[in-house]
Amino acid sequence: MFAGIYTAMATPVSDNQKIDLTGLPALVQFQEKAGVHGLFVGGTGGEGILFTLQERLALLETVMQVKKAQTGIIVHCSAFHPAETVVLMRQAAELGADAVALLPPGYYSPLDEEAVYQYYQRMCAESSLPVMIYHLPAYSHFRISFRLFERLMTIENLVGIKDSSGDILQLFNYSQHPARPIAFVGQDQAILAALLNGVPGVISAPANLMPKVYTNLYDASQRNDMPAASLYQQRVNLMLRHVFKFPFIPAIKQVLQWLDLPAGPAKFPDRSLSLNEQKTLKAGLTEIGFFDWQ
Repeated sequence: MFAGIYTAMATPVSDNQKIDLTGLPALVQFQEKAGVHGLFVGGTGGEGILFTLQERLALLETVMQVKKAQTGIIVHCSAFHPAETVVLMRQAAELGADAVALLPPGYYSPLDEEAVYQYYQRMCAESSLPVMIYHLPAYSHFRISFRLFERLMTIENLVGIKDSSGDILQLFNYSQHPARPIAFVGQDQAILAALLNGVPGVISAPANLMPKVYTNLYDASQRNDMPAASLYQQRVNLMLRHVFKFPFIPAIKQVLQWLDLPAGPAKFPDRSLSLNEQKTLKAGLTEIGFFDWQ
């Protein structure tokens, strides 16, 4: 179940900065048509942390209503107030999601490893679903050492990690732990390297833009077709080179709009791309053939 390409799905936003629930089905269907194995709902690329609790609950409920039965669902449930995290986890379980993911607690950081351990221990006790660590030190400002990871893996119901640290050796070490944790790579430029080292899955926000390239990359790696896998990884890297020149969420949403998908603007306090930025991004993507890869 927890393998393959999971798109960290973008959340469509209307001009009044509310979630555009009517636009969600088109985004979900675009991913499913490309054969993605699952969706990561309300993650960083989905701007989940910027929405109210009620908006996040409505987002999850709508995704669960429109997605196909075979599409896996991992729900990002981190919130500033732990009580809201518990509400999100319980709703995810009630609606039939497969797992939840939690960042280490932020703002009052760096916390020591004991505080982080106790946080996951308490949240895992509150969840009836499997819990995954969402390791994103660039945002959470906390890096999970392998020593701490080994201790976290003793917690009942904690099953793995989505690692966006960029440290492939560390991710390999996570995946080789004797508990055989679920491991997802979150750095798109390293997907092929991670898959070749036994990491079973990918969670990606840029996959919103060309999910078929991502599923082709995964499929090629699984059949050991290295020329094809390398080609698709190169396409991912080319796309990243242009998209990551700009604030990445506004850039992803802008490209989705060019693909006639209902993304809307970035959630405030993020911003939309300027006209000059849009022109530069579109020219770069056109030059590499991006719009022909769909």
